[in-house]
Amino acid sequence: MTAPITAVPARPIQNIEQTFPKLTSAQIARIASHGRRRRVEKGEVLIAVGKAIPLFFVVVEGTIDIVQPSGRM
Repeated sequence: MTAPITAVPARPIQNIEQTFPKLTSAQIARIASHGRRRRVEKGEVLIAVGKAIPLFFVVVEGTIDIVQPSGRM
């Protein structure tokens, strides 16, 4: 029998300011043409194991949780 897959918090990021910088309004406007803006619902999975990974996300308002699978697949 296969063990269930559970989500666990990812390892703490060491230099979080460089990994997740706060962008200015001008910076957001500059990159806006390279993607699309959309609302994300609570609990929505943005990236899943085995799926294509977007180059980046810009969080304009709110927060996201980064988790990684744990257990056998």
